Amino acid sequence: MASRIVKSTLLQRIKNIKGQRRNYGGDHLTRLEVDLVNRNTMDLLPQAKGSWQELNNKRQAVNNAWLGFGTLLFLSAIFGTISIGYWEDAYFKPPYEQVRSEFPGAKYAQ
Repeated sequence: MASRIVKSTLLQRIKNIKGQRRNYGGDHLTRLEVDLVNRNTMDLLPQAKGSWQELNNKRQAVNNAWLGFGTLLFLSAIFGTISIGYWEDAYFKPPYEQVRSEFPGAKYAQ
């Protein structure tokens, strides 16, 4: 008898837990309920106007112009620094005058 009462109360609690809907102080609707209230359909979505290829070509022209400008700026910076000799003195020329005689590579300094 007691086990039957325990089972029935447990089943009632489980059914009540599954059936609970938490509100948290407001009437929150599910996405489906919002769509039904607003009567959202495919007709309300924005429709494409004009050719997508024309818009794509315009965007690509702007992107290609920026790419060309960046490439020219980069190459002019590299060739400009090479022409003034910045790279030769700073990075490619070893500082032979600063090598001490006890350094193992000093024999190559002459």
